[in-house]
Amino acid sequence: MDFSHGTGCYSEDEDNPKQCDWKVAVDEDRNISDDRRLIVVDSEHMIGTGGWMDVLVLGCRAGKVTALFYDEFLYAVDVEEASADKLVLKFGKWVGSDPHCCPSMEERQVYVWSKDAQKYVLERDYSFPIAKP
Repeated sequence: MDFSHGTGCYSEDEDNPKQCDWKVAVDEDRNISDDRRLIVVDSEHMIGTGGWMDVLVLGCRAGKVTALFYDEFLYAVDVEEASADKLVLKFGKWVGSDPHCCPSMEERQVYVWSKDAQKYVLERDYSFPIAKP
């Protein structure tokens, strides 16, 4: 993958490596404490539909940089809060016969830092209907 200045492209076709099938961009990159960094990566399918967003919190464990949190979301995720103690993520949730374009629910997950586990653990997970215009 050719990746510079926070964006890049890669091909799904080994025979055509210069084709940009997926455009990847760093959407957010910031420190959330002295020893933790939040990175959100957006991957957009350029030759089809769909996309993914990845949320990572990196930190130091046993002298090495490691992922203290990682999750992947279909289409999009909103990081509502990010700190050393807490992560709050909001994203679409598809139920029943929802079309692929349009989730009918919104899900919110609240993670808290566990000193014992040395990672973010899910504290609450709740969904509510998306308001229709």
